[in-house]
Amino acid sequence: MTDKNGPDKLTKRRKAYIRAKLLEERRQLIETLGRKASEYSQRAPAPPGDEGDWAVEAMDTEMDFGFATSASASLADVEHALKKLDEGSYGACERCGARIPDARLRVVPFARLCLPCKEREERESLGGERNPGRSWGRVMDLSDKADALERAADVLKRDDRLIV
Repeated sequence: MTDKNGPDKLTKRRKAYIRAKLLEERRQLIETLGRKASEYSQRAPAPPGDEGDWAVEAMDTEMDFGFATSASASLADVEHALKKLDEGSYGACERCGARIPDARLRVVPFARLCLPCKEREERESLGGERNPGRSWGRVMDLSDKADALERAADVLKRDDRLIV
């Protein structure tokens, strides 16, 4: 039964398929997080160097942290989807209560929101409808990082270590 106002009643076969897909996603995320953590812990500390070396090391660390944060959030979403599957509320948008289309759930089986609500959430988080000043903070953060990278590149150029 398809109802635009809430989740479908899932057949046992469909529920088993979704569970298997979510468990595989969880296994992959845990494996990837473990591998990244192992790589990070085995990484030799950067030798003392100039500002350019430190900038590259800081950028690598920030990228690793960003990946771990994103993967951890996805893992939490997968766990939440498994819980919703057990409770019988899998496939319902958590914001408006509408049924999340199967096409979206096939692509993102742990989706919490229907596409219109997800788009609204993203606009709001970027400073759209509800947080007009928030996006400027992100622009300033990116500007500061760009300035730091430019200074690091200038140091490398002066030391003739970088050919541009």
